[in-house]
Amino acid sequence: MPHGFSYSVLSRIASGLMIELRIRAQGPAECGGRIRSRILANRSRHFGEHGQLLEFLADDVVRFIIQGKRCQMPRDEKDILIKALTGALSEDALLEVLGIAEAHVVEPLPTELDTWKQQVDMLWRMKDGALFHMEFQTTRELTLHRFLLYDARLAYQYHARIRTVVLYHGNVMDATDVLNIGTAHYHVENVYLGALDGDAALDTVAGHLGVNIWTPADRWRLSLALTMKLTRRSRPEALDAMLDLLHQVPDEQERNFVVAGILGLTERILTDAEHIRLRKELMQMSRLAKEILEEGREEGREEGKKEGSYAKAVEVAKKLLADGMPSQKVALITALTPDEVEIIRRQVL
Repeated sequence: MPHGFSYSVLSRIASGLMIELRIRAQGPAECGGRIRSRILANRSRHFGEHGQLLEFLADDVVRFIIQGKRCQMPRDEKDILIKALTGALSEDALLEVLGIAEAHVVEPLPTELDTWKQQVDMLWRMKDGALFHMEFQTTRELTLHRFLLYDARLAYQYHARIRTVVLYHGNVMDATDVLNIGTAHYHVENVYLGALDGDAALDTVAGHLGVNIWTPADRWRLSLALTMKLTRRSRPEALDAMLDLLHQVPDEQERNFVVAGILGLTERILTDAEHIRLRKELMQMSRLAKEILEEGREEGREEGKKEGSYAKAVEVAKKLLADGMPSQKVALITALTPDEVEIIRRQVL
């Protein structure tokens, strides 16, 4: 851990951040970006003595919050999405597009790591009984200790062999794929989406649709094109092309497979404006998208109600602490945890 900070310190920092800012996002990547920017903008005001070092710890705090499931995609929304992705992954379509061979998945599995309070990105059982574990990264993973920990827990939970594939977005073109800890030799498969040709992927799909051809690989060419390298199209032009081609996919099930790929993978790297436009367009052309996004909105409304009550509890706690009431009694009255009350007390006094 950088600068000698323990996870207990990160926990206090993370808890304070979420109390004050209550960040909500559609997925870990979007959430991480928002948290990181707010950490740097508010480090002195919110974190006092830790403020100066927080810039160096931003990535660790972001990872801690995301791994603690404080800003994951709503569970029902993710369940629907991963079931749809299972259909899209059921053939060797990924081999032709991404070089991932023999990913014969048959059943989605829960992404929560049993009682560990952590979560992997996506997980399936394969035809041979092994697990197919997929992670998505927008930054280079410096070591593989985190993924090793995930897979060790999955192995303990399922008593099965595990295959882990890491999809790297953006400009990451090289990352470690081996970790030797002496007693174990750990290996993952890295796929660098930024090294693939997004323009060629869109051109191939357009050519196929123009002569009434559609292949399983076209699902992934179309859904992942925006995550690949673009040299002949701008991002807005590529988004226009992707949506136009999606409208032309004649089979509703295949269209749903593409939608699942877009919402599960590509949406993580979009700007806010692209995100809003994409979701509006997808809801108009896909019943699956409407089901997924409306499920997320409903859970968001429920979460909003809870956060409103939470915000009131924080305000009450601040007033009671300012009046000199003991922290233990404040926790009892407001139903906040002792740790939350302690963080508020430090900010008030």
